[in-house]
Amino acid sequence: LPVTAGSDAHSINYLGSGLTACYANSKDDFIEQIRKGKSMVLSNEIKEFKRKIQALHILWKNIKFG
Repeated sequence: LPVTAGSDAHSINYLGSGLTACYANSKDDFIEQIRKGKSMVLSNEIKEFKRKIQALHILWKNIKFG
């Protein structure tokens, strides 16, 4: 099954925290390896506290007052 890294980052601090990796010598080879299901995802885990702070920040930015 093809796999690629993605981000649902809601703040710039978390952009780029996921990486798709595989053995390839060119862009076309990289894409082909993904299609063949020979890629892996590497990422940094966001700790629960940071996740909650991020959620509160999103709520605060989107709440309409008055």
